[in-house]
Amino acid sequence: MANNRHNFTAKTIEILGKRVGLICSNPACSKTTSGPHTDAEKATIVGVAAHISAAAAGGPRYNATLDEKERKSAKNGIWLCVNCSTIIDKDPDAYSATLLEGWKNEAEKRTDKQLKGIITSTKDIEKLAHIDLDLIWLGNSRINRGYSIKNHDIYGDKPIQAGGPVIIHWQLKWFYSIVIYNNSGFHAYNLKIIPRNTDLTFEKLPAKNNLQALGSLELESNFTKRFEGKHNEADDLLSPTFPQELLDGIFDVYYTDDTRKPHLSSFMLTSEGFIKI
Repeated sequence: MANNRHNFTAKTIEILGKRVGLICSNPACSKTTSGPHTDAEKATIVGVAAHISAAAAGGPRYNATLDEKERKSAKNGIWLCVNCSTIIDKDPDAYSATLLEGWKNEAEKRTDKQLKGIITSTKDIEKLAHIDLDLIWLGNSRINRGYSIKNHDIYGDKPIQAGGPVIIHWQLKWFYSIVIYNNSGFHAYNLKIIPRNTDLTFEKLPAKNNLQALGSLELESNFTKRFEGKHNEADDLLSPTFPQELLDGIFDVYYTDDTRKPHLSSFMLTSEGFIKI
């Protein structure tokens, strides 16, 4: 039977290991995968070049769009210890190709910094998630909540003229989506967003949650204000993507890392969106 597996060459395996200093690329592991053997002429290797997309159809994360050359290339490989290699293939739904690519990129960046003397060991790297926020405008609305008594000053006891300068009690509402991004190869656990000085309301995260590496979470959000005036004045107030009342609002994002150590990232809402402060 023909071998339909597109395995790495010995050269590719060597390159994948050396690009990360023979350290497991799983950020929660970072185990050394090479060491001495009792035989002075040998070394003990407990690392493997694992396929990100499986070497053959039916394997974990198999990508049918790749050709043989792409499947056998170093770009499709990640260096892991034997244990982590087994885990990612036993549960491919939990370890997506995107996640593994993130691990690989972070591991190679770490090794590059060590090579250049920017850091001296893996202990110098905090395994922190990189959290970003985005507020996406979805639309707005104005709802007529009744005529204002101020119309009496204009019309007196006369009937209100259709199309005239009628003063209305308006409910103005802006609709958004808050998106939380984890732009790193590390997980962020039990996130919560605490607004400091803003009336923007949003869907609450469950008490226990896990924002995976290179993942995102989306929360429904809105802001409501009351206005007494003419319809064109109400429309003018609705025209900005972010009303003045929301600008300079501070949002604190709390999360814990793999070691249960707490962390905080803070953001300010500007007319251009969230900025990290």
